[in-house]
Amino acid sequence: MDVMKLVEIFRGTFDGNYNQAEKQLEQIHKIIGFLPTVLQIVMETNIELPVRQAAVIYFKNEVFNHWESKESKNNQQIFSIHEQDRQLIRNSIIDALVLSTDVIRNSLSLALNYIIKYDFPHKFTVTDKIVYYLQTNDPNNWMGALMVLMELAKNYEYKNNEQKQPLLDVMKILAPILYKMMIEILPDNSEHKVLMQKTILKIIFIITQYSLPLSLFTEEFFTQWMEIIRQVLDRPVPNEVNNFDIEERYELPWYKSKKWALHIIVRIFERYGPSKGQSKEYKQFGRWYMETFSVGIIQVILKMLDQYNQKVYLPQRVLQQAINYLNTCVEHIYTWKILKPNISQIIEKVIFPLLCYTEEDDELWQTDPAEYVRKKFDFFEDYVSPVSAAQQFLCTCCKKRKDMLKNTIGFAIQILNSNVSTSQYKDGALHMLGSVSDIMLKKKMYHQQINDMLAGHVFPFFNSDHPFLRARAAWILHFFEDFEFENQVTLCQAINCLQYALIHDKELPVKVQAAISLQILIVNQEKTRPLIEPNLDTIIIECLNIVKISHNDDVSSGLQRLICAFGEKILPIAAKIVSSLVEILESILKTNDENNDATITIMGSLNTIDTVLMLIDDQETLSAIEPIAMKNVMMILDENLKELYEECFNIVTTLTDKKISNDMWKIYEYIYKISMSEEGPEYFADMMPALHNLITVDPDAFISDQNRVVALFEICKYILNYDCIDEFYCNVIKIIEVFLLQFREKVSNLMPSFCEIVMDKYILMDDLKTSELKTLSLQVLLVVLYIDSGLFFQIIEKLQQKYPNKNILDFILEEWLMDIKSFLGLHDRKICILALCKLFTLPANMVPNKVRELAPKFAPELLKMFDNLKEAYKAKAVADSDSTDTDSEYASSSDDEDVFDDDVHNPKEKMDDCEFIDDEDNDEDSDDDDDLYDNNENDLTDLENFETTIDKEDSYDDEYILFRKCIEYLKNNDINLYNSLFGNLTPQQISTLEDVFVLAQRRQDAAESRKIEQGGGYMFSDQTIPTNFNFGGGNFAINNHH
Repeated sequence: MDVMKLVEIFRGTFDGNYNQAEKQLEQIHKIIGFLPTVLQIVMETNIELPVRQAAVIYFKNEVFNHWESKESKNNQQIFSIHEQDRQLIRNSIIDALVLSTDVIRNSLSLALNYIIKYDFPHKFTVTDKIVYYLQTNDPNNWMGALMVLMELAKNYEYKNNEQKQPLLDVMKILAPILYKMMIEILPDNSEHKVLMQKTILKIIFIITQYSLPLSLFTEEFFTQWMEIIRQVLDRPVPNEVNNFDIEERYELPWYKSKKWALHIIVRIFERYGPSKGQSKEYKQFGRWYMETFSVGIIQVILKMLDQYNQKVYLPQRVLQQAINYLNTCVEHIYTWKILKPNISQIIEKVIFPLLCYTEEDDELWQTDPAEYVRKKFDFFEDYVSPVSAAQQFLCTCCKKRKDMLKNTIGFAIQILNSNVSTSQYKDGALHMLGSVSDIMLKKKMYHQQINDMLAGHVFPFFNSDHPFLRARAAWILHFFEDFEFENQVTLCQAINCLQYALIHDKELPVKVQAAISLQILIVNQEKTRPLIEPNLDTIIIECLNIVKISHNDDVSSGLQRLICAFGEKILPIAAKIVSSLVEILESILKTNDENNDATITIMGSLNTIDTVLMLIDDQETLSAIEPIAMKNVMMILDENLKELYEECFNIVTTLTDKKISNDMWKIYEYIYKISMSEEGPEYFADMMPALHNLITVDPDAFISDQNRVVALFEICKYILNYDCIDEFYCNVIKIIEVFLLQFREKVSNLMPSFCEIVMDKYILMDDLKTSELKTLSLQVLLVVLYIDSGLFFQIIEKLQQKYPNKNILDFILEEWLMDIKSFLGLHDRKICILALCKLFTLPANMVPNKVRELAPKFAPELLKMFDNLKEAYKAKAVADSDSTDTDSEYASSSDDEDVFDDDVHNPKEKMDDCEFIDDEDNDEDSDDDDDLYDNNENDLTDLENFETTIDKEDSYDDEYILFRKCIEYLKNNDINLYNSLFGNLTPQQISTLEDVFVLAQRRQDAAESRKIEQGGGYMFSDQTIPTNFNFGGGNFAINNHH
């Protein structure tokens, strides 16, 4: 490989010839020797730095994309770096990293991390080179060697001690060297040496944060490191830090070393300290740690906090970690006793000031109120903010330690009552009360004081001249969402104050907090809703304006709950709500980027649009709003914003639930385009409900265009040949089943093609991962058998020609008949029974021999299926009753045999009462998610939401009625099969069969009644239900009385 030619190509990447250079690299990157040559360019100091930078970035990306050996995908070989090149790179990369400058070193570190992930320790050893460079006399080499060790440690950061053994083997050699180096450089307070100290501490944190290897950190060795940590925390920073702006100081190594030292001890005490649930491995260590180091560590942290109180600069992250450590101290009686003498000073001098409104807050509020709102409501800010740490510390004190709640409330009230308290102090006092309100509200002794507290110390601040106090007053009210007010006047006043602040206050942060608190109270305190109704339209519009300006996720999600709370009452402004949300989303989508990611806000707004649409029952109104709602959907689909597909297609599903407009057929083109893309199968589940509607809501329109049918086949074939998880295959096969049952004989010519792509998957994959995929694949064939038995046998014959080494018919029949119990839920069992009825009623000479052979074996399972089917109908009735809040005949019937096919299930659950339920909260045993049926085999399966024609209430495909007719047919036309199936029934099985016949008659009567009713009249008649069954000898006779 010509090095200088490659240098010129990399020079072209930043000299205006990027496209040409990229094309050249694409042509040569697979050549053996290419990537080692790129690394050689990176290492060559005589080559100008920009070229080396371009080369190292390219090198890193090549390692990321092609280092791992990957199996072929969709019958295409995937390129990976040749082993010869890998070995050359493994031999050189540590040297390259250690000897390079920082700007090169960072990219090489990322590449090294990836190589270690796949090759260490079996192909790649690092210990010798790290030891070599750490023992040279060049401090620059030390830093590079430490970075190599850090990348190694990162690969084992979240592994237990057993899994991280390869790292521990390395650390047995390196740990003493690291400690010796730390002792030598600790007195040196220069920037470079402190940066090394920081790196060593970070490595120690990485090694200990998930599991603490006590084999490495013996008591003696751990004590040595704890002394180092104490010294790092206690060591003053040099005066030169004052030469830096405050905004830059937190990046300085003197503070970062303190941060990582605190990270270590916070994690050690929190994770491995004494606790009820502590593992045996750490019980003794936890007690020893607490009793050995608490006094020294607490003293040094209190010293740091005292310096902070005296206005000595301390970075926010360091302050947060120091408070976090003390928070853990409060939880243990041993450390609480050490801390207790200083607790009042800690709260007064450190915690309280942190809870007060600051000059920095005020500057941000005045210059950029939208940014102030973003920062205050940033979920991730809570993890690093000392304010959040202060709140948690206060809560822990009040919850765990006697008199702390009383003293805290007294301290806050004293400040609020004082005439000399500043407005900032009053904000801090309200902040304190809000922080401990959850604890306070659980204690009855404070309940009587709540009304007085709100009336005297909260409501008046809504009229304050200081907007931050108005915002704080609004904030504190949301804590009373579940409180039962004895005095309803107080609750009414709270609602009125929040309404006024939302509608009339001019300050954005006040309006945001008022909106959030008002939404929370309205949703949780139903008695407040009449107070809101006169201003409902105005409140919703104000909330929309806030979302438009601030992109606040809390207001956006609260708006959705607010709309649900009032349901139909928002319909007069439904179009306005959707239009406003569309405007907001257009604005966000045009400005959204990596630095200003508003994905969560967009998702919330799309969900709110969907919620509004679901509340609209009038099709004319829905049709009028449809073009507005679809603007965002089309924009997102055109921009390929994949993370928003689910929310987009939820909207499409709602809009196509009852009618498919001409414009909505354009969506089908997007479904096809997305499905056929490289990652398309991963998004098929998001599109599936919409696709189901397109097939079933207006079937005539769907089948009228042959291209739509062909496109469906291509989608299914592509995904079934795609290398993906079984769930994706199940979704596609379910759609095939829906399609075949929807159009039946109309698509007979297509059935063989659909069956072939499904059965290819079924036959070739002997190790089908889930029984669900196996059952669904069989069901497609069973649907064809039920629709057209002749076509079924033709398909079997075609498959036999394709797979001559397997008796396809016998194979299919055995898989089906001997595993009937794998058909679960309601729909799958119906399909199984309907197909069996068709199979049994074939002319006697066409019934396969395998059926006659297996009949005595599967007959008991067939009868058990009817028992389970009855329970599945019950489960459906209960589900329908829960979702519609009405009594279904089946759910309320005292007679278990009164089974009626109830309400229709839509692919996407409608929310009549608009209560949102997170799927994750419904299933506590997430470990069992791979098996849909672990909990109850008679529950409805997930895919039953995708209704087919046999699932409709008025379907003529009634499995009970057809089964009864089937038995009558066998008795008269194929007595041998009849006897094989039912000749040796137990009394219990006979009882089950009687129940089936009773229920079949009732369903027949119900079907006739529906038919009469639909014809314009209803007629009651006395029907005699057959109850006399005469079983004798080897067969039985059924006496039907009509």
